[in-house]
Amino acid sequence: ATREPVCSAAPGTPLFWLIHRASVFKNASVPFVSCITPKKLTYYLNIESTYNWETKDWSVPINFGANQLMKVGNQIMQVGGGLRYWAESSEFGPEGWGVRLNIIFVFPK
Repeated sequence: ATREPVCSAAPGTPLFWLIHRASVFKNASVPFVSCITPKKLTYYLNIESTYNWETKDWSVPINFGANQLMKVGNQIMQVGGGLRYWAESSEFGPEGWGVRLNIIFVFPK
């Protein structure tokens, strides 16, 4: 058993999709870095960038946070939170800082 954090990263695979009803062409890329400690605490940093080719607008939220895997009674769950900063968004899109809180219930086989 390792006593060091384990980290993974990806530069972000460009994704392309077409929404037929709205005829919107978009590209997205989600590069990330994630590290988990021996105590099952995960730290993450990612950028969920999206580009709309019709409006020529970027949406670039940067996310940083942590999640703790734990057991409450017999239930395994992950509890965490993080911060989001909108580095770029459309004219009427979100801006500034945001907060994220999450609880995820885990049901292993």
